[in-house]
Amino acid sequence: MNSILLNILDQSLCIRLTATLLNFLWEGLAIGLCAWLLAWLCRTASAQVRYGIHVVSLALMALCVPLTYALVDPPDGPRAEPAAIAAIEPAASSVMSAPERTPFTPQAKSVSAIDAEASVPVGGNHAAALPAREQHAEIIGTETPAKGSRFEAVLRTGSPYAAGAYLLGVVIMLGRLCCALWGGHRLRRCATPIRDRHLLLEIRRQAARIGLKVVPIVAYCERITIPVVAGILRPVILLPAWLAAELFFHPAVWYVSRQLSLEREICCDDAVVRAGHESVQYASTLVRMAELCTSTRRPIPANVLATLAASGSNGSQLKRRTMRLLGGEQRLRLTRADSLTLVLVAGLIAATMAGAWHHAFAALNNDTDTKATVATEKISGELFGAVAKTTEVNENALTPNPGTSDEATATAISDTAIALSTKDADGKEAEADTSEEVEFGGKVVDADGKPVKGAEIWFAAPPPADESNNPAAEGIVRQMGLSDQQGHFSFRLKPVMGAARDATNWTYAPRVSAKAPGYGFDWLPLAVFEKNPVASARRDEFRQQMDKRVGPERFASQSLKLPPDAGPVRGRLVDLEGRPLADVAVSIESIYNPDVEKLSQAFEKSARDLADRALYSHTMPGGWITRHEWRKLMPPVKTNDKGEFSLTGLARDQMAVVTLLGERVAAERLFILGREMETKRLPHLSMYQNGAKDVFVGTRFTHAVGPAVPVDGLVTEFKSGKPISNATVYVERLFRREGRNSAGQLRLHTSHIRATTDEQGRYRLLGVPPGERHVLNVIAPKSDPWLMASQEFSLEANQANLTLNVQVFRGIWIEGRVTDAATGEPISGHVDYLALRTNPNIPQRFGLEDAWELHRFPIDGSGHYRVPGLPGPGVLLVRSFGKTVYPLSVGAEKVDGYDPKYGYLPTTPSGLPLSNWNRIEPIDPPVDAKSFSLDLTLTAGASVPGRVVGPDGAPASGVEVLGLVEKNPFFGELKDDKFTINNYEPAVPRNLFFKSAKNSLVGHVRLEGAPPAELKVAVQPAVTVRGQLIETETDVEAVGYHLYCESTKQGDFRIDDTETDENGRFEIKGLLAGNVYTMDASNPQRFVNRKNGFKIDLTKAKPGDVIELGEVTGKKAKSKKE
Repeated sequence: MNSILLNILDQSLCIRLTATLLNFLWEGLAIGLCAWLLAWLCRTASAQVRYGIHVVSLALMALCVPLTYALVDPPDGPRAEPAAIAAIEPAASSVMSAPERTPFTPQAKSVSAIDAEASVPVGGNHAAALPAREQHAEIIGTETPAKGSRFEAVLRTGSPYAAGAYLLGVVIMLGRLCCALWGGHRLRRCATPIRDRHLLLEIRRQAARIGLKVVPIVAYCERITIPVVAGILRPVILLPAWLAAELFFHPAVWYVSRQLSLEREICCDDAVVRAGHESVQYASTLVRMAELCTSTRRPIPANVLATLAASGSNGSQLKRRTMRLLGGEQRLRLTRADSLTLVLVAGLIAATMAGAWHHAFAALNNDTDTKATVATEKISGELFGAVAKTTEVNENALTPNPGTSDEATATAISDTAIALSTKDADGKEAEADTSEEVEFGGKVVDADGKPVKGAEIWFAAPPPADESNNPAAEGIVRQMGLSDQQGHFSFRLKPVMGAARDATNWTYAPRVSAKAPGYGFDWLPLAVFEKNPVASARRDEFRQQMDKRVGPERFASQSLKLPPDAGPVRGRLVDLEGRPLADVAVSIESIYNPDVEKLSQAFEKSARDLADRALYSHTMPGGWITRHEWRKLMPPVKTNDKGEFSLTGLARDQMAVVTLLGERVAAERLFILGREMETKRLPHLSMYQNGAKDVFVGTRFTHAVGPAVPVDGLVTEFKSGKPISNATVYVERLFRREGRNSAGQLRLHTSHIRATTDEQGRYRLLGVPPGERHVLNVIAPKSDPWLMASQEFSLEANQANLTLNVQVFRGIWIEGRVTDAATGEPISGHVDYLALRTNPNIPQRFGLEDAWELHRFPIDGSGHYRVPGLPGPGVLLVRSFGKTVYPLSVGAEKVDGYDPKYGYLPTTPSGLPLSNWNRIEPIDPPVDAKSFSLDLTLTAGASVPGRVVGPDGAPASGVEVLGLVEKNPFFGELKDDKFTINNYEPAVPRNLFFKSAKNSLVGHVRLEGAPPAELKVAVQPAVTVRGQLIETETDVEAVGYHLYCESTKQGDFRIDDTETDENGRFEIKGLLAGNVYTMDASNPQRFVNRKNGFKIDLTKAKPGDVIELGEVTGKKAKSKKE
């Protein structure tokens, strides 16, 4: 029976309706008691006052039901039931079997914000990709799920019956009302209008005396015995009839309705008396009317015939009205109906008090035992892997990656899963193991530090690190609960790291975020909220980075600070001809907290580099929230027929990056700032100042969007032609141009234009604009050794669609183990493969293009790696993310064609700088090889400890150092005065540069030969130089040029980012007295013509000097040299 009702009625609707009716029990009781009390206090007032009280009370009761239904919280999904767990986790095995996949069409699988899939992938595709070494992390509510709320269980079970009974009652009442209305209609049809002129004049005169603005229609009817009013829109007085009272199920409604009817009749009596009739005569008329009713030809019950009220109550009303008119008092006597009403009201009061006590007791327990209860459901899948910054020098990656941190903050996070389950593989209740639980908690406050009650607390974890470059990769996002009255929240996680080597770093990548109505978002790393953290150097370093990026004491406060909402973002999208674009999805890609002052300067100078620095100035170290998680936190919206849309939840001065997706609409990116502003446009890439522009808008804007051409096709294997399902197809770039000096419309950051192939290998892309030389990439599943595929294509503006088939090249598996040479322990990191250009088996030799992405294949917990490669010459590239620091670029000299002058490998499809890897191993698998195996080792080398002191000999703090790791071109900040030189070889000289954070102090040391037991480095005041840069060809001021250091006499050195001002002048701080710096400059398009070079010779300078260089380039500078 219950299943039948559930098939007819939606369970969530039933639960919500039942909860509404239950809430109305106490709401109606409260209103009824207030009405009774007010009527008693106004017992000496006029009947109109009491009538008004009951009218208002009845209206409030009528409003309570829809308002309560609208305000009651929607029901949560059912807690983990056996069937649900069985569907997600077939067995408690470490290897999950892949269920049968569901066929789908390309349209259904086209990826968009509106069609975002579940945050945790379950079922076939994800289960098939899980490795045998599945690991878990449990989210545990402090309430035992097996002891769930009995009231909730009763509510969910009984709600379909309650809703069905209520709806049946509504239907019956509506049927009765319709019958009554039809009866009134019949009475009007059979009534005979009064024709007597004298009687009509008397009716008009009486209507005027009473104060009626409209004279009613009066007619005779033989079917009734007492006067009644029939009709709704045009009521007619009929003589006479009765209509039974409509009583609602609530006793209080019954009481108020009855009192309303009585007071209405009393108001009528008062109106008659006020019209000039004697009260005694009127009372006699009422009694006489009752006597006439008893003498009719049809026997009618006396309790009905004695009633003159239109509601048809019992005969006591006539007696009360008569006694009132005669000035007498009626002694209080309870009738059967009154007694029943009293009993029901008493029962309601008792039930309401019991429910309130139970709710208060449960709230007290929840407040003391737990601040958040997590839904108990089983989620199985990889959560996240290693997260680290590699700081690649890639000419195409010109925008900082918000998900990276400094090399010193490299984090090794083992593959993890979140498991929420209360049952074992046999379906029995599992005992909770709390021995390794980690408790997290914090507080939600507003900008003024006041607690925010009821804020939603969300947990978001990025996708596995090896999938971070896959546009379709999904992380995990789950709501963990709400903040309490004081803004506090807490929850528990249980990590089971398995074979992981560093279980302390798993908390740095996930984010905890909060949102509440009227506020924007705030989010911080999970590690911030750990209740009893284990002290470690890693945590101290992370805290320092957090305080530096997002403000002091944010880490220690364990608080999420919600900024005020900027108000709804209201945008309008139109085409290039100004026509509105309907049904366009607007999706959040990311949200940032930019430096608004720097951003304003970037708008003034049209400087994209400055805008990027402003955008990422407060980016936190560790992980990040991806587009998939943001779309769960802020669901996408669509434009209406006018092209309008509205977004809420963006704080003032926050920046939201949104993407557009619609049929034949270009999938553009918009940057929305949480304040009203004029539309601004900045270069998409700083090197192409006159190229494509990115659009920055405020909270009110209209934006014209260009057209797009749908692209569809098949993805197949190159040799066999078999379709490849579940492959990610995305646009890698638009309008590709060759040469860095081109002013084309090149656009990167286009991976949001993506789709996934179905079982037949079909895909469909939306949002690709017309243009030449777009690039499409394909990432096939890791189940086979597929290489990434790439294909260039072009679109015409008048083109209906494009069919683009892509062939994917199949390679061979290359695998082995990576271990530490000294200890034999497995290494944490990644192994990549690139073929050498001389390899005869590369896809280019077969007319195909391939692509490549960094760090797609991680090393597992046992040190095993497996990466797709090719027979023939190639290289394996190993990068470690563990605690041990290994030297960089070891083995590069063994690669054929390597030129140490440039530091790049002759690989295809990409050549990258050697500083990205620790070990480079050339390989040459046979042409007929089906697979290839090779074990690799890493050697850390010797370490040299040291410390930094200031000019006064005291320990120095806030110092950055370059050279702790050989060939690492970036400065790293020390947490105190101590440092360690890694991978030192006495035969290879090592230059180390030191500088304070504000470039006020600098130092240098050259280490060669046998190292000391401890190296002591003294920093001294830095030299500052100023000058003016003149364009060599035009001899005018070089405005907006970027200065950089090519080399120095004492080794490679990197100066802080320096740009010339509107007069071509510059200032460089942090230089070392006695050194010589070879400098160069690039124009605003970042083009270097090797004609702007100059030298800064400080061999005669003293520490702390400020030197004016004058014009360092141009004709004057040239004449000085001559």
